[in-house]
This record gives sequence, structure tokens and C-alpha cells, in this order.
Amino acid sequence: MNFVSVSGNEVQREKLSALYRDGRIPPTMLFLGPQGVGKKLIAKQFLSAVFCTGKQKPCLECPSCRQMAAGTYPDYLEIGPNERGVIPIGSEDKKEPGSVRWLLQQMAIKSLSGSTGSVIDGVDTMSDEGQSAILKTIEEPKKGDHIVLIASSKAKVLPTIMSRCFEIKFGPIPRGDMETLLVGKGFSDEDAEGLALMSGGSVAMAILLSDGDLRREVLDQCASISGYLRGEGFLSVDFSSLEKKLGKERLLDIMINIYRQNLIQVIDGKNDAGVWSALFVHDEQKLHLLIKVLLEIQKGLGRNLNIKNSLKGMLYSAFALPL
Repeated sequence: MNFVSVSGNEVQREKLSALYRDGRIPPTMLFLGPQGVGKKLIAKQFLSAVFCTGKQKPCLECPSCRQMAAGTYPDYLEIGPNERGVIPIGSEDKKEPGSVRWLLQQMAIKSLSGSTGSVIDGVDTMSDEGQSAILKTIEEPKKGDHIVLIASSKAKVLPTIMSRCFEIKFGPIPRGDMETLLVGKGFSDEDAEGLALMSGGSVAMAILLSDGDLRREVLDQCASISGYLRGEGFLSVDFSSLEKKLGKERLLDIMINIYRQNLIQVIDGKNDAGVWSALFVHDEQKLHLLIKVLLEIQKGLGRNLNIKNSLKGMLYSAFALPL
């Protein structure tokens, strides 16, 4: 298959190519991995290959490929999160475009080509009710139907959905490749290095953090945490503004990325903090504990945990230092 290169996911592309070559295309696949690493791009390329009438698929030149590239192919359907970050189930009567019920209605219509390709980008943002609504279609797809579910959080996908999908895992874009990509987009070497570290291999995250004010706000809060771990003063953090701008889960992802990179440098014996000298913590044990605390808070978000209070409480329990 003639996939356009998406750095860091060569194994996934080869796995999909093998499925296509062997004629073993599963009716439903789950693309699982961090946001912004090319999952939807590869899903659309894969479906383009299914619809393609050229010799080397996707040829990118036949009418089907051109329609897919323009977003006008009649048998391609796609839904994703709305402005609130969720895929709504929609009402039974209206079946609003972009909702789960709208998608199911469209999928029930006979295709023009004999095949239908559907991408649900963010199945993990759907309610349990919404996921249950698509279950019957996943269990009994029409002949020629191909459904690609995309998720960044496996924990938020119903087990009944997981058990019926062929899962393909995507990893983050390697740091060096990310830096090269960002420099190519016009970022300075220093900004590219910082964004690659904070983004955890996600282009979407890097673009979000390209806002210098937002990035500095994140780093200021992390500097307070690092100073506390180094014994330089009390822990003084306020995440309220960042939670509104980023959301709790994304904010925690960024902090975890930062301190994982810090830990990697310490383990490798590299004491040069580079662009983050104000954040660098040299104590490996403290870094392990901090990351564990941040991961525990992330797991508890479903219980509506307060990040600031949880962080203070867990750090005090872990280190017994004044807060």
C-alpha cells in the first residue's frame, strides 16, 4: 500500500498493508494511541486504498482517491468531537449531523460503490450510551462496511467494543523527528526542543503549546513543583487557569511528559537541563514518586479530583515536606 509517511508509525502502516495484501481486512478496527500522532490520517489513507481503482493503492490520482482527499467521497463517513470535546449521541427524532444516531442512519443507507468507510474519531469521548448504540453495527456490519474507531484512552472504551475490534496501537512521534518537523514549520531550534519535550510526541499537543504565553504558564507551575522537590520553598501552585485552557487530563499529560523527560536525563546521567534549567530535578527517587502521583491523579479524574489539592496531599504523604 502506498501510504504517505507518518513518522514513528512504520510498524502500523506495514501491519495495515499486510492485512490488505492478504485480504484479511477486519470490518472494525480500533486505532489506539496519543492524540496528534497520525491515527486519523492513516485511517483515511487505509480507506482510500479500499476505495481506490488504481494499481498501487491508494494511487492518489483515481477519482475515488481524489474524492477522498477532497472529503467528497459519497461512501465515506466521519464524526468527531464537537466544541465541547464529545461526540453526542443525538436525539432519536432529529439525528443531528455529527451525532452517533446520524452516523448509524447514514451507515444503514445502501452504498453507491458497494463499500462504506466510516471513521469515528474519538470513540473514547462518547458516552456509554453512545458506544452501546454503535455496538450492534459493530457486531453485525453490512457486507463491504469498514469501520475505524480512533481513541487516545483505552480505559474510556467499553470492553464490549474493545472485544469486537482489531486493535492497532500507535506510539508517539520520536523526539528527534518531532524537533525536525517543528523546525520545518518555522519554529526555532530552542522552541522546537521545548515543544517536543512537552508534547510527548503529539503534533496536536505541540501546536497547542506553540502559544508562548500558555507554554510559560505551564512551565511556571512546574517550576514551583520542582523547587518544592529540591527543598527550595513551599509548594505554591494554581492550576485553575490552565485547567480552563487545556482541560485537566491534557494538563496532567503535559506535566507527566515534562518529568518523564527529566527522569530519562537523570537515569542517563545527563545533568544538563537545557531549555528547562529552572525545572530540573536531580533526585531520581523523587521524580519516580512525582510521576506516580501525577498518574494517580489522572486515574482519579473520573471522581472529579481537584488537581491542586490532590497534588499537595499526595506529595506531602510521599515526601513529608512542608507544603
